[in-house]
Amino acid sequence: MTIRYDDGDRETVALGDIRPYDWMIGMKVECNFKGKGDWYPGTIASLAGEKIGIAYDDGDKETTRTGRCRSN
Repeated sequence: MTIRYDDGDRETVALGDIRPYDWMIGMKVECNFKGKGDWYPGTIASLAGEKIGIAYDDGDKETTRTGRCRSN
């Protein structure tokens, strides 16, 4: 499978190296806040396709893309 990252890079990996996510509202994740490279813990507040709403533990909130988040 070929992965296209948000920064434009591409990588081809074996299917066995891919893991699906089964996120739900209320789940804890870490997200790349505003896409600037710093990862912060938060809770999923909303999900709609590739859009994910995050309520960060420090009180900040944002709507971003699922590709900028990862499971804890």
